[in-house]
Amino acid sequence: MENTTEDGPVANSLASLINRRRGARTYVELSKDCGGKPTHKALQQMVNRKLRNFPDPDTIRGLARGLNVLESDVVDVCAREVGLRVGVELEDGLVLAHARRLPASAQDVLASMSRELLKLNGLAEAAAAAPKTAKKQAEQPAQDNYRLAADQGEKGMSFDTEVDPD
Repeated sequence: MENTTEDGPVANSLASLINRRRGARTYVELSKDCGGKPTHKALQQMVNRKLRNFPDPDTIRGLARGLNVLESDVVDVCAREVGLRVGVELEDGLVLAHARRLPASAQDVLASMSRELLKLNGLAEAAAAAPKTAKKQAEQPAQDNYRLAADQGEKGMSFDTEVDPD
């Protein structure tokens, strides 16, 4: 499977990063600048095929060196390409002032508590939705019966009258 579109490599792919940072160098020259890892053949595969597995640390270090980028940039691009969520997504994140100053164990407790609260909130939302659904289903026959009476022309029944399900 090729890692390209009609216009070129997929925007945030490893192939795109390599092509942008390679310049006029051949794959052989780039491999030498990487310290020999990845090899020129591996570089060609990275550009022409979708990344399926996360590269090993030596490959990441070599790519960062040869492409003159941070190792974290290579890790970020590779992680996204293999389908891993990386970084902080602001819309999902809640920032607690000075939480990073807490010991790791306390940060873990906060993260665990957050997960549990999200689970409880999901259960509460599902429970709140259940009675509304049941009430709607219970009201439906009463409304249908009332409408049927209006359709049959029973005295005092009209389409404009509101239904009182009780």
